[in-house]
Amino acid sequence: MKREIKFGGNSALLSVGDNRAMLTVYEKSLPVLLADAINEAGDLTVTEVFKVGDDTYIRIVHDLSAAEILDIVCEAISRVYDVDTFVKNARPENAV
Repeated sequence: MKREIKFGGNSALLSVGDNRAMLTVYEKSLPVLLADAINEAGDLTVTEVFKVGDDTYIRIVHDLSAAEILDIVCEAISRVYDVDTFVKNARPENAV
């Protein structure tokens, strides 16, 4: 499952697979507070936070459904950035 999350003037891409997920945050600052907020949810474990260019990647391990992960990540974004979130389906990788 891939979902694009819009918040404030920023966006993120959440990609969820079996027992692992990757949140790519498209902003220049390193959102360590966001990684901490996701970790504090208790049901997800952030294993790595790293930057490539202006993008930040947050690697997550889990034992939850994709919908539960999306809820936790959106709640964490709302709390850290004090903004509402908007979620939409990301474009499929094989789309032309």
